[in-house]
Amino acid sequence: MSKPHGTKTGDFLYHYFQKRNASFRLNINKAGITVEEDDIHKSRVDLKKLFALFGFFEMIDTDLFILEEPEKIFRDVFESAGKIREIQMNLLYIENSGWNHPELDLFIHYLKNNSGKEIKTFIRSIIKFDEKYLNQIRKSIRKSCREIKIEKIIDKSDDFFQLHSATIRKLKSESVETENIHKIRKEMKKISAVADLLNQLRVDEFMEKLISALNQTELIIGEWHDRIIFHHSLDTFIKEYESKHKRTFHELERVNKVVYEEAETLLIKMLPALDNVVILIAEIPFLRKAGKI
Repeated sequence: MSKPHGTKTGDFLYHYFQKRNASFRLNINKAGITVEEDDIHKSRVDLKKLFALFGFFEMIDTDLFILEEPEKIFRDVFESAGKIREIQMNLLYIENSGWNHPELDLFIHYLKNNSGKEIKTFIRSIIKFDEKYLNQIRKSIRKSCREIKIEKIIDKSDDFFQLHSATIRKLKSESVETENIHKIRKEMKKISAVADLLNQLRVDEFMEKLISALNQTELIIGEWHDRIIFHHSLDTFIKEYESKHKRTFHELERVNKVVYEEAETLLIKMLPALDNVVILIAEIPFLRKAGKI
């Protein structure tokens, strides 16, 4: 299998970043015009990939960024887009469940009201967004990529995978409570983004196996995440509304219990899938050194 060398590798790396960067700019500008939830979600997915690449590039060149955390310039956009996405997934979950009850209608109305408020916050965050700094990041990455060789990318990608895999192991050993699983999900997203980069560079065939395991695990975590977000949102609504109106939501309490039990079932399914990803990542450098990949 032929491998790119020298500046060709650097060019690929820079253009890979530029594709992610261009996609984000396109989707964020489109979202600002259409205010469509799908466009808002796409811009947020782009940001997750950019965040992973920032971490990877910083590992390649520790003096690359002006700010210690380049993600700071995206924080308001990212957080407001995330809240809109959560509301969207809650509404979709109700629609797909087939549940139909007056109590749920109140919750749907509550979610749609919150969506309108969050969209206004999202628009304000776009207006404040500093594209000049993003352009500075692009120039810094271009400069850093000029002479980079494939060997360094492989070496640093191993470091990147091992670093984030170690974080996953640590979080999982500490607790499998909701907060830690949310953090593990973020680590998985970072690993997936760089694994996709390595797979496109075709440095080895092992990446396809890793990406397959990552996709399967992220699918389970995604389903778990949707239920946990729904559970928390519904729980917040029930407490606020019951306290204000002095009434009890028997149907919503039943639904909330069902959703939480589904999340617990998915968690049990998720844990061995996480272990499989961690094991695969640990094998990468050894298999490569042994000449098996």
